[in-house]
Amino acid sequence: MASFLHTADIHVGAKFKGLGDEKGNIRREDILQTLRKIVDLVIDRDLDGLLIVGDLFDERAVNAATISMVSSVLSKLGSSGKWCVIVPGNHDPIGDDSLYNKASFPSDTIIVKDAGRFERIELPGLIVFASAFSEENRTVPKLQERNFETVEGTPTIVAIHGSVEPANNLWSSNAEGSQYCPISVNDIEKLDVDYVALGHFHSYRQVTSKPPALYPGSPESLGYDEIGQRYVAAVNVDSAGVQIEKIPVGEKTYVQIPESIEEWDEAKIADILEKNSDRNKLLRWKIKGWAKEGNFIDIENILNAFNNQYFDLKVETELLLPEDLTIGSDYSAISIFKRKMLGAIKECENPVEKKRLTEAYMLGVSLFGG
Repeated sequence: MASFLHTADIHVGAKFKGLGDEKGNIRREDILQTLRKIVDLVIDRDLDGLLIVGDLFDERAVNAATISMVSSVLSKLGSSGKWCVIVPGNHDPIGDDSLYNKASFPSDTIIVKDAGRFERIELPGLIVFASAFSEENRTVPKLQERNFETVEGTPTIVAIHGSVEPANNLWSSNAEGSQYCPISVNDIEKLDVDYVALGHFHSYRQVTSKPPALYPGSPESLGYDEIGQRYVAAVNVDSAGVQIEKIPVGEKTYVQIPESIEEWDEAKIADILEKNSDRNKLLRWKIKGWAKEGNFIDIENILNAFNNQYFDLKVETELLLPEDLTIGSDYSAISIFKRKMLGAIKECENPVEKKRLTEAYMLGVSLFGG
């Protein structure tokens, strides 16, 4: 029997530009902490090793301190008698300027460096065929009409970083939005191997069952296009077949509240934020709908009350005017204000300015007392 942890798309060193320097630094440390937990999972569960299928790093140029930290984390595997195989991906490809050719990694860490063919890696009780990603062959369908030499009684797996053909809406999970090392479902299903370890798509997804081919997704969310829990896959291969366990990991979670057009007030908004609050959440919410006339929603005040209950909180309002407006035809201050503001809102063609005018109308009416 062979057992290992399959992960990919860790993206050590990711920028997190939208969070600012302080929170960005925390998120980069979160990724390293998730990598530490992944290594600990291998050791604590007494698995044979760790397979990282591409994009361990977020980019080709990584500072020496970051590489040193990653090497230190991975060295724990070797000292515990566990193997580690790293397959370069499209963010950290193999090539003349590859960090994998320049940096120092633990001597017992196996780094796949051949992008033109599949390297055969013989591990205790397991054979791995793996191919590195390189810019030169990014459009080459490497699994097309591919046969791998197997040994009876020894499990055989394939590891490749690439894009499976658009089946089951997989293209929407491609963070880069284009094809890299295209892979056909048909080509996977022709393989006489026990398991196909995939990397590149950032969502956990099994794309075939015979043989099982799996994307574990990013173990730590990288943005709001990666909402919810993240995972790694514990894989056991024996004479009975392949067993895959989906293990939750990750330090923080991105959450996006679905849009719904309805009536809102401050208490309703606060109640939803209270129910979702978690210091390890990054939450984004676009509130659409309307408020009763005279009921101004002070979104900045609400955010100030809840900011410290989330790691990051972004709420945007798009409030419409209620349909049951009472304008009045007299010359009272509130009636004059309403008529002038509503006229300005109606004539305004700039969406940003129209939003400001609508908010000013709602605030003004609330100050007048409705």
